Amino acid sequence: IKAGRVKPLGVTSAKRSASMPEVPALAETVPGYEMVLWIGVFAPAGTPGEVASKLNAEVVRIVRLPEVRETLDAMGVEPIGNTSAQMAEWIRREIAKYGPVVKAANIKAE
Repeated sequence: IKAGRVKPLGVTSAKRSASMPEVPALAETVPGYEMVLWIGVFAPAGTPGEVASKLNAEVVRIVRLPEVRETLDAMGVEPIGNTSAQMAEWIRREIAKYGPVVKAANIKAE
């Protein structure tokens, strides 16, 4: 893309990517469009809150390390570093958004 051999039509996040601000977000043409890749770290149900909080703090700390940020930036990944509550809310919204499609298509986890 940077060499000009490929021209991107847009990024699928709700806003333009910081790594390619010249590439429009598809939401600029199709309001409300958003399809993003997300990665989360999960612990088993019943994990004590203080353990989950410590794990979350360490993940956020690591994601903020300059060498990690540099690697993620090179891949066009924009880490957020949410709290557990923010991640849980994100998952609820994703289920509400895609749940009907999964049910209608009779998609099953394997």
